[in-house]
Amino acid sequence: MSDFRKYLNKQLDNKEFKKEWDNSKNEYDLAKSQVAARKEDVTWKSKAY
Repeated sequence: MSDFRKYLNKQLDNKEFKKEWDNSKNEYDLAKSQVAARKEDVTWKSKAY
């Protein structure tokens, strides 16, 4: 397990941190999909049609 993963797991024990972490999942997923689309050279305009 990486140092980051160990640190994250420890932080997720904190209820406030976990709440914020869970709330940011949608933003992370959107950013991840945008990066993937750019790698595939897909534009938002082409996805809309």
